[in-house]
Amino acid sequence: MPANPFRRYAALVYDALLLIAVVFAATAAYLGVLVAAIDLEGAIPSDSPYSKGLAAWIAVVWVAYFAAFWHRAGYTPGMRTWKLKLVRADGRALRYEDALKRCAAAVLSALPAGLGYWWALWDAEKLTWHDRLSNTLIIRDPDI
Repeated sequence: MPANPFRRYAALVYDALLLIAVVFAATAAYLGVLVAAIDLEGAIPSDSPYSKGLAAWIAVVWVAYFAAFWHRAGYTPGMRTWKLKLVRADGRALRYEDALKRCAAAVLSALPAGLGYWWALWDAEKLTWHDRLSNTLIIRDPDI
């Protein structure tokens, strides 16, 4: 049985706060390498390839955060706090490919003003769009 949507949203907020800290650190590392490599002074213009590189780097960090936790343990720190676990629809543990597929599907869920995330409130099975697209679901696991 899929987890309560409000519990899922609480875990998402918790993970978002942690991910902000991780992205800050990753951005500092990126800029540190960039400054050392090209002796950059001042701000990076938004049309610069370095700015596009930073956006790509942040996307990699975001995917790595979720995919690594999901693949390794089945949950992120926020999900663990709320006793939630991500599994495949057949109940088995996620493969790394499943985690990457879910990350891509989560982006699609977020695009139309987050409608794919809110969908769980009206869905009879309490599933989001990315649950369905990736053939995964979040369950409540009191043993975590």
